Amino acid sequence: MRKHPFFFIKLHAEKSYDNRGKQEVHYKWVSVNHKDKIEFSVDNFGNRNLGYCLCKVERAEFVSDKDGQMNKNEVTMYFHDVVPSEEDLSAILFDCVSRSMNQEDKYSFVTLIWVLDKCSISQQTLISVLRKIPNAQSRSYVLDLLRQHGRCLSRNKQKVLTGVCEEFGVRYDIYMPAMLVEALDFYRENEIDKENSNLFSLVDFVMSNKPLVDSSAEKTNNPLIKLRKWFMTDESFDDYSILPSLFSLVSESVRLLIVKRYFHDVRLGNTRFDCELIKQFIDNKYDSFIRYRYGINTPNDDVVLTVPLLCDTILTLYNTKGKEFQSFNGILDFAITHCDSSHPAVDWKLDKILPSCNHGVIINNSFKGFIDYQYICKINQSRLDDMEGLEVVIKSFLDSYFDRLKYPVCKYGDGSFLDMELSKQCLKKHGKTGWQLSCVDFKLYPDKWVVDKNVPCLKVFIKKEKFEALQTSPNFGHGAVISWDMISIENFRQYVMYLVSQYTCLGNGEFLVPSYKQKTFEIKVLEEFWDILKVRIMPRQKIKADKNLDIFGFWKEVSQTLSEAELGNEHSSGYMAAEEKYRQLVSDEISKRCVESLKSILGTNEFNGEYFEIPYQKNVLTDIINKFYFREAFSDKGNNYSDDFLVRRSLNTKFVPLCAPKQNDVNFFAINLPYFWCRGNECFHNNLNNQSLDSRVRWYQYSLYHLAEIIGYPKLHLKEAGYEPDDAVRTFIAIANRVLQKFRRLKCRGCGHLMFANKSRGFNRYNYFSCVNPFCPEHGKSIYLNFCFRCKKGLIDSRDTKQCPNNWYICPDCLSCCDDNMYARQVQLYILAGKPVPEKLNAMLGNGHNDKNIFFCPNCGSQILITKDEHNSEIKMCPHCQRRF
Repeated sequence: MRKHPFFFIKLHAEKSYDNRGKQEVHYKWVSVNHKDKIEFSVDNFGNRNLGYCLCKVERAEFVSDKDGQMNKNEVTMYFHDVVPSEEDLSAILFDCVSRSMNQEDKYSFVTLIWVLDKCSISQQTLISVLRKIPNAQSRSYVLDLLRQHGRCLSRNKQKVLTGVCEEFGVRYDIYMPAMLVEALDFYRENEIDKENSNLFSLVDFVMSNKPLVDSSAEKTNNPLIKLRKWFMTDESFDDYSILPSLFSLVSESVRLLIVKRYFHDVRLGNTRFDCELIKQFIDNKYDSFIRYRYGINTPNDDVVLTVPLLCDTILTLYNTKGKEFQSFNGILDFAITHCDSSHPAVDWKLDKILPSCNHGVIINNSFKGFIDYQYICKINQSRLDDMEGLEVVIKSFLDSYFDRLKYPVCKYGDGSFLDMELSKQCLKKHGKTGWQLSCVDFKLYPDKWVVDKNVPCLKVFIKKEKFEALQTSPNFGHGAVISWDMISIENFRQYVMYLVSQYTCLGNGEFLVPSYKQKTFEIKVLEEFWDILKVRIMPRQKIKADKNLDIFGFWKEVSQTLSEAELGNEHSSGYMAAEEKYRQLVSDEISKRCVESLKSILGTNEFNGEYFEIPYQKNVLTDIINKFYFREAFSDKGNNYSDDFLVRRSLNTKFVPLCAPKQNDVNFFAINLPYFWCRGNECFHNNLNNQSLDSRVRWYQYSLYHLAEIIGYPKLHLKEAGYEPDDAVRTFIAIANRVLQKFRRLKCRGCGHLMFANKSRGFNRYNYFSCVNPFCPEHGKSIYLNFCFRCKKGLIDSRDTKQCPNNWYICPDCLSCCDDNMYARQVQLYILAGKPVPEKLNAMLGNGHNDKNIFFCPNCGSQILITKDEHNSEIKMCPHCQRRF
């Protein structure tokens, strides 16, 4: 912190609504790195118009607890927003110089470029700062940095730097590309401030949709104007070799457009696919301007690597002849080499090049289901006449709804009731509620309960006269006591028969019970005495499916009967009649398919047009309920969407899942429809229909799928349910997400810098990492970081987990460390590589842990015990830290 005392915060808008529904926006500053947990109101701090604010730490102190012990996990920081004072500018120059000494640090200039662009710095102040540098060689080095990094500043800012350099006898040439100056002349003079806008603002202005006012622009050879025109036509670009120089000047979104437009030319036959050009889109001699743009627009935020990753992925696909995209280590290496090593944070933003799950068609959460059911029941008279059984049932209900009354007993006595006078002689201790007896315990009365008048079932159990007397009791509202002698078994029996009379009678003592979601008190009572004889399964009628989803293609067929005028007017009689016909077709089709599926699972064709009637078997009914999505009875009131069984998925989260589903091997059982599995949901219409070149998409809508198809390696396969991505796509998405998960752990906890791989470690150099910052207390310490070889999900970080006695780190997710098979594979790797097997590894053969059911705690390293919990269930527990697994 003393060496690099600067950090950025960014503006965050928090929206809320008042009592009248009016939106209110509150602004606050938050840390760019969310782990720093800096957050405070904007007030008068910084300039909110910039969106970011550079801060300088004045001092920092560890927080001490009540006992004066230092807590190294909490720090109190004192900082201010940077101003162009001599003191702050001197510190910023020192920060830039010290970081630039590390040749691996490609973002050493971020704080300097930010201040030069955003702050109004006087020439004299900067000259004064430079004069205070005692060493002429050091001053010359700083001036070189200003000349190098000042190229992206506005013309007026560069004039200031020109004056500063001239003061020390150094020449400064203002950088403003001739093609940019010429391109700006084709626009109205007052549309942008040419003197005070930085390089990227001017380039973005030229590439915007602003109309050109000079007709000669149509014939110009200006590269920027030609690039803009290229986006508007299907003609080839005159000279593809100049694209890399333009590529580095434009914004991230335009860079992506350049790649897509280039591939469109390849598709049209305007040019041949050139691997070397794609390589220059990833890295070229002008790419420092991409980093300058980052430093000015989004300092210390995630480095967005969508475009270079896309190009690198396409190259890998091309070089492997369509077999794979990128490996885990390849993508990790890509992230490491393209990030800001002092503030490692990258983002792929894969949703820019791959379709998301948003608006995929899934089952509606409000849908009631394809079926309903009813029980045919009969009261078991022998159970209802069994007095002892009735007593057990009634006491069970009383225990469920009320608490048993307690009475005091001596802990050291025979368990009999403790007289209150005697208890006064017992020892007492002071507790939370005052002085309490220290040798007294409490037992439950077997026949007394403390009741609450608000429980409606109370009247069912108690004799009429006793209940009336209870109602007059002053304690009836709270704390009233009932005893068994107040209970009437006959009352309860009559109540059971009364409940039966409320249902539809079928004759011969049988009655019909509709399905239910929750067990009410009445249902619980009947369940004690009924026998379920049969069950009726009723296919649901009038199920809807929105015409925009058109899963059966009926709307396409029906809408062809409409005139163009009717099709464009949803309120016309023709349109509404067509809609009604569509709904009826869908309802009939779903009903027909549902009946056929029920015949299949029930093994019967006996359907009376309303229901199937089968002998009751709990496992069969449970299977039917799950397969036919029963959620509510037909009689239950649903919302407006409870008849629609499909809905488009709407995602409002920051994390946007990508559409890469796999078609299920068997059709959706209830209505025999093919479908995809996507993140635990059945998807009946994914977002891949427009991802092939046959779908007539415009070039700017191209995704990775289109680019792969253009170079001859299509990665989509048409299945019955729609397009399904190649396994290589799913693997690529999974790997890219896992790389980010691992990359976020590569931040050194001592200084915050990126840790680099130890190249000398074994077969995979991406398992061990260390901090290369020589000023960091953690410098050179090796950190093991890898996904668990067994569960593949747990990320093992040697900073957070312990080792087993065989020195293998323990997975925090599945507790794996080592087993005999793993050691055998390790030995095999050495043999296949022609290397001698280390003696230590040979000694481990047969001494693995997990295959012998031996596990260790990742928190403390103690061996985990397998024992019983309070419910007599088997659990794994650490005897040292008492953690359960």
